Amino acid sequence: MFRVFYLAAVLLAASFPAQAASPSSGAFGSDYVPNGKCGAFPRAVVTTPAWACLGIVAGPADGFTMPRSVIEVSPRRLLVVDMGGWGKNIGRLVEIRLGDDGSRIVTTLKSGLDRPHGLALGPDGKVYVGEAKVIWRFDPKTAAVAPEVVLDGLPDKGRHPLKTFAFKPDGNLVVNLGAPSDRCEANANSLVSVQFPCPVVEGATPQAAIWLLEFDKLGGVKKSFKPIARGLRNSMALAVNELSGVIVQGENNVDLKPENSPPEELNVITPGANYGWPYCAANGVVPGYERFFKSCAKFTGPSVLVPAHSAPLGMVYYHGAMFPPLMGKLIVSLHGYRSTGHRIVAYDRTDDGRPIAPKGPQPAFPFKLVDGWDEQPGVRPRGAPVSISTGIDGQIWFTEDKNRTVMVLLSGAASANDPGRKSAPIAVTPAPAGWPALAQRLAPACGQCHEDFKAVGAQAVWAKLVQRGWIDQKAVATSKLIHSMRGEAPLKPMPPPNGIGGLPGGAAALDAFVKGLAAN
Repeated sequence: MFRVFYLAAVLLAASFPAQAASPSSGAFGSDYVPNGKCGAFPRAVVTTPAWACLGIVAGPADGFTMPRSVIEVSPRRLLVVDMGGWGKNIGRLVEIRLGDDGSRIVTTLKSGLDRPHGLALGPDGKVYVGEAKVIWRFDPKTAAVAPEVVLDGLPDKGRHPLKTFAFKPDGNLVVNLGAPSDRCEANANSLVSVQFPCPVVEGATPQAAIWLLEFDKLGGVKKSFKPIARGLRNSMALAVNELSGVIVQGENNVDLKPENSPPEELNVITPGANYGWPYCAANGVVPGYERFFKSCAKFTGPSVLVPAHSAPLGMVYYHGAMFPPLMGKLIVSLHGYRSTGHRIVAYDRTDDGRPIAPKGPQPAFPFKLVDGWDEQPGVRPRGAPVSISTGIDGQIWFTEDKNRTVMVLLSGAASANDPGRKSAPIAVTPAPAGWPALAQRLAPACGQCHEDFKAVGAQAVWAKLVQRGWIDQKAVATSKLIHSMRGEAPLKPMPPPNGIGGLPGGAAALDAFVKGLAAN
């Protein structure tokens, strides 16, 4: 009976991407229930300054599954890269044509992309796209997308395969190569197997680094590709000051400490410097490396400490006419799902572009541009901003991967802060008999990052996962949690990088749980 049930579960899993993308009843199929208008768009109920509002541009009803980056290439013409999930070759390059009234025409320009993330309009007028292994460009003025490979053979394995980049004033490209692990473990799911020296940070070709791609001329071919700074875990947030050329990197630090530690970082990049990963994080020695380091003095320290687990994923210097209070500031999107994340903030900076820490005890938040973005059923989902970019008129565009939306910050009265309607909470039924055993096995690994697994008691954990949508009580065996633990696209495998199969006895425990569901 188990084999029959397991086969059925696998067949259901094959259809999961379509299920995951099914829209809800909010704006454009999202979970945002709008309150009035922000410009021509439905207005999201969040907290913004009095002179700004947040508009919902597109969502799941437009086919978006996991949008990661957006840019405006000409007036009211947006390009978006949609990963589609964490599986290979399911990503797309999408065009959105906007009408004056907020109407939209959404077209897929190219499909079959491998975990695309990076997207930028180059100084040569070409659009640059970053997939896991390759960066390519095309002319946005042509009728069809004709990719021209700029850089190939990039590392694409492990926890951080996504590529992001930013142009320097001279037209050369700063590129992120992310570390394949959390803190250089030999066994990805072992807390005691850290490596010293760490092979992906040492030597001539470090992977935990940012690199510089030099062209032989503006818009030309590769002249050289070399590391400029190392000891950086994952540089998804990169910004280059348009005048001075100062490079700022947002560091997503290790996941294996308490809720308030270690802080994330904003680093001003000095060529040749080592910023400490995996040995140090935010000026403190990372657990597991105490026998090798007594302090972090030999490494370049962070310029600004950012609240722990806030996850800076997008960053841009603002130079637009729409928001004079933001002129010249460094805008940072914080993607994290813990209390420190899901907001967009703005840092003051020095004349040459170095971010300035906000006043008061550190780490702290600077000016909060979008806040009050916690999950409120019937009003809004929890915010999940990824990349951000400045539009032609000075508006701020960004994507939300988890909410499957394209959003815009516009000038306008912030009158949508009324919490609006609330829906009744989900009624949670008792967990299946086999759940306590599975939850106990999952807690050490999952509890490192997910607060839901820190609830007291298996039933409390079950209730949190149900309320978050990870468990469908009517179809437990095909819930998001099960698919994610099995590493099935479009979800990211949990625990990373390979799902529950990486935990000793994990796959057998999950199979036993599913078998027990079938028996009951």
